[in-house]
Amino acid sequence: MLNKKDFLKYASKLAFPIMIQNLIGTLVNIADTVMLGYVSQTAMSASSLANQYTFILFCLYYGMATGTSVLCAQYWERVIKRQ
Repeated sequence: MLNKKDFLKYASKLAFPIMIQNLIGTLVNIADTVMLGYVSQTAMSASSLANQYTFILFCLYYGMATGTSVLCAQYWERVIKRQ
């Protein structure tokens, strides 16, 4: 069993690459919107609309992944660890 300090160190090592990946994805969407702003207003609004759908899908996937990890952790705690 990990103590609190070791757990936080392990969790931060796991979470840091995920944060970087999300940051890069967001920066790409921002760059698309800015670059298309120089082309036309219609292209920029289409890109912004697509970014909104991307954000909604990301939230959906994040929620599913979080729920799955919670269920797996509960399964691990109750079934696997007690054998």
